[in-house]
Amino acid sequence: MSSKASGKRKADAALSGSRMAGKKKSNENTLPMLFKRECTFASGAGHPTISLSTGEPLRLTEAESGHWASNAGGKAAAHRGWELDAVRLLGSVTLRISLPSSLRDACPAAQRSALQDLAENLGLSDMPTRPRVADRKWVPARVKDADRPLEHWDFQSGEVRGQGHVLPSLLLDALYNGDVTCDEPFAADMLEAVAALARPDKKLWATPLVRVLAPPPPPLAHFAKRHKAATPDTNAQHAPPLSFELRLHVYATRLLLYIIAHPAVKAML
Repeated sequence: MSSKASGKRKADAALSGSRMAGKKKSNENTLPMLFKRECTFASGAGHPTISLSTGEPLRLTEAESGHWASNAGGKAAAHRGWELDAVRLLGSVTLRISLPSSLRDACPAAQRSALQDLAENLGLSDMPTRPRVADRKWVPARVKDADRPLEHWDFQSGEVRGQGHVLPSLLLDALYNGDVTCDEPFAADMLEAVAALARPDKKLWATPLVRVLAPPPPPLAHFAKRHKAATPDTNAQHAPPLSFELRLHVYATRLLLYIIAHPAVKAML
């Protein structure tokens, strides 16, 4: 083995070790969430790199970015390393969402009730998913059971709940149920693709391949906060907006790069 290759492996090992140490500390700090399950707002929407688990911005060094994109980074992501939790912005899209036209002639109270129901149906009042320890089969044998990383995403949908964002799978349900309409003709196909790539597949590492941050626009955010805090509605006599824009930021995991030819990826792009 050349000295150059040996030095590169040592550097990669040191990088991985430092990140895993940070992950271990993070897990220790997160364990109380198993019982508290407090709602937080993920503030990373639009940032180049965020955490899959928390939705918060991440700032990788040049060395870390290079490692993330390397073959070694891909293998580490498949084994639930920090490389899986670091997700990068793939693109953003704005959808024009409207409530049913039948509500236009309804009284303000009925319109506001419909918006509040929609906010809840889109996951804005959900509690966080209870974190669980990653399955042993995906973690390197050298990692002790006590040090296995936590998974914060929903086991079935792959979405991270309880962080104050609209969940794409629930928006798709609302679209198909007629609770909302969307001006963009590609909306359903795009949401289908995003939902498919977020859904864990045991044949594809059993982990989400994308994470979406979709901050609720003011009309929805208002009713989501009101639902949680039970604050008085001072504008109860005024008709709320029944149409609004929703911005979705789609983030790719390192593992998505391995299936770039997947039909869902093509549909999403």
